[in-house]
Amino acid sequence: MKTRKKGVSLTVLAITIVVMIILSSTIVINVGDSIVEARKTTFASELSTIEDAVSFYYLENATIPGLDHAITKEEIFSRIGEKEQEYLQEELTLNGDDVQSTEFYLLDLSELAIENPSNGNLENGENDVYILSYPNLRVYYLAGISADGIRYFSLIKLTDVSYLKEEKIEEEILVTKSSGILVQKGVKTWTNEANITVQVSMEENEKLYLSFKDSTLREVATSIGFQKFSFQSFKDLVDKTSSLKVNLDQGDLEKFEKLDLTEKYITLTKMDGEEKKAEVTIDLSNVETTAPNVVDISTYYNEKENFVSFYAQDMGSGISGVYYEYLESLDETNQVKYHYPGVERLDSDFIQMVGKKLEKNDTNRYIISMPPEVTKVQVEVKDHAGNVTSQIVELKRKVNVAILNVQKQESAIRFDIKLNSEQNIQEMKLLLSMDGINFDHEKVIQNIASTSFEQAIDYEDILFSSIVPTFLKVEVALEDGTVESRICQLEK
Repeated sequence: MKTRKKGVSLTVLAITIVVMIILSSTIVINVGDSIVEARKTTFASELSTIEDAVSFYYLENATIPGLDHAITKEEIFSRIGEKEQEYLQEELTLNGDDVQSTEFYLLDLSELAIENPSNGNLENGENDVYILSYPNLRVYYLAGISADGIRYFSLIKLTDVSYLKEEKIEEEILVTKSSGILVQKGVKTWTNEANITVQVSMEENEKLYLSFKDSTLREVATSIGFQKFSFQSFKDLVDKTSSLKVNLDQGDLEKFEKLDLTEKYITLTKMDGEEKKAEVTIDLSNVETTAPNVVDISTYYNEKENFVSFYAQDMGSGISGVYYEYLESLDETNQVKYHYPGVERLDSDFIQMVGKKLEKNDTNRYIISMPPEVTKVQVEVKDHAGNVTSQIVELKRKVNVAILNVQKQESAIRFDIKLNSEQNIQEMKLLLSMDGINFDHEKVIQNIASTSFEQAIDYEDILFSSIVPTFLKVEVALEDGTVESRICQLEK
């Protein structure tokens, strides 16, 4: 019987070798793909950094870097081969830079404070430069990079979001770019002034339109070439107070104000006939121009204080603060005097700085309590967007009481009392107290029958303290049958 030797057959060996070849080629392909993707990512990152720096430079200096280094499109194309020209032309078209009004400039990266750039320093020939388009502010690397069998010069084919790009250049500025349209907007959480600037480059036969949710396209007044518009809010556009002129009316404003916050945006669309050339959406959800409301105002008083009560409402950003300050009060002779001499209405900023701040109570009402002599108060309600509502409230008692010339001794007190009322006073009752709670020592003066009354009052044989205050309650019966009560402190 023959013994079979153990080993590997030629078939198995052949299969193993084929599998190893396949695996090794797959690894090579994967590594190659990874290298290509890494190269594209690095190139896109540097382009994005430079575009950000250009936008920041433009916002800071109101001009573009490289303004002294203009270069024509013809000069650019003369420096690259025919195949590269095809790829560059495609990107110029996609970026909206293939129009007569577009200008090109050689970028000096030292102006942008970009440290150690891997490209654009002329170390690899005359095409090792970055070129800037204006007004779109697109950046092109003239040498380009090869990947996937094609040539890349800008971001447009390296990322899906380059056609419409938003950049937070500064903490308070958002820049949105589309082909031939550049928008700058403040990005505060809430504001009534968004500081929106729109720059557009228009060619012959192109038109610019504005729209909002469920509205028709409204043509914006433009001319051929580069132009710049600015506005603060949708209301600015309706009121025709902005440089961007478009046919909007109060009905449009009412529709826009009723939109949900997520729907409060406008769209600018550049068209050439039926062809859409560019489109930018401007978010206005954080822009509020409607002032808060002060509603259900009531005034009332008791023996010691006057009160103003009200609700404050804001349907957008919400209430950020409620303030008040006195405007007028009665002097010791019941004559009206200004709290601030000659000032009938205070500036809103002044009230917010020196006035008194209110907090709402458990029922969401704001209540101001003040001395009984105060007759007029100014209320300021501010929302988080900066809108302010100012309300002046008058307070009026049926009877005004003034106490003058108080003289205190150990067993006697003397003072003058003065009353004023819009209706006849029938009688007056006076009571004293050492604690402001328990009153006695009643005095009654009857048959006054007048709208004003003034008299000297003497109390004798009563132990008074020069330290402990003395309180006087004045009860006045009027001809309509009502009784007005007031508690005053008798001071020298």
